[in-house]
Amino acid sequence: MLTASHIAILRISLNNTQPEIWRVFTVPAKIDLTGLHHVVQLVMGWKNIHPYEWEDEEVGGTLRKSASSLGDIINYRYDPKGKWDHTIEVIATGPPSEYLQPYRIIDGEGACPPEDVGGAKGFEKFCDAMADPRHAKHAEQRAWYGGTFFRDAYNRSAAQKKLNEEMTK
Repeated sequence: MLTASHIAILRISLNNTQPEIWRVFTVPAKIDLTGLHHVVQLVMGWKNIHPYEWEDEEVGGTLRKSASSLGDIINYRYDPKGKWDHTIEVIATGPPSEYLQPYRIIDGEGACPPEDVGGAKGFEKFCDAMADPRHAKHAEQRAWYGGTFFRDAYNRSAAQKKLNEEMTK
């Protein structure tokens, strides 16, 4: 039985992107959905500048109420205009231990799309332009982004540092 002291291991994936952008991380099983939103922002790499919504979840709900069994799924949308849909799956739960602590990023792949890039289709166009210096929009996109974008890069240690800073406030 899942208790308030348990830790949940979650896997989040950003829908409609190829290659897949995903993270595996831990949270307290008692985390509320507002708290989970903040953790998702940090582990994914979003900047928390847009609204978000949980599919079929009431405001003030908790992870324990929403997904308390292995394999349970929660749907999360960041930036309803951009339609950044995420699928969050409970992949394991257990009591805290030396190896199972809250707010740990276990693994992940793929760079988070830039804010305001235009959803999944805009992200594909952005990546195409950034990957090819001869692309007609390469210089424009690079200037807009502020440098080089590495689609496959995910800096887990930098994300973990931000998560640690935010969760200890």
